[in-house]
Amino acid sequence: MSNFQGRYDHVLDLHGKTIDEAIRDFDFLLNRASGQSILVIHGHGSGRLRDALRSFAKDHGLVESLRFGEDIMHELGSAAFIVETIDFSRPPSVKRGG
Repeated sequence: MSNFQGRYDHVLDLHGKTIDEAIRDFDFLLNRASGQSILVIHGHGSGRLRDALRSFAKDHGLVESLRFGEDIMHELGSAAFIVETIDFSRPPSVKRGG
């Protein structure tokens, strides 16, 4: 998967992991990747790992955006998704007015 290095800050290949192992590894990286992009590769299989990881990402407080491979015509299609994490080095935006 080295052909993806340079296009993303991190490439996380979770092929062959159990759901618990994959979520643990994904969470570990999310907590260390402030303001960075992560290509998460989970493969096709039964879809259980894909569904668990996507659900986890949607609910994770450090995920700023989530793009599914099939929605953005990524070459890996539904076997991957891309996460952008919140950048804690930037000050939070302030809402003005009312």
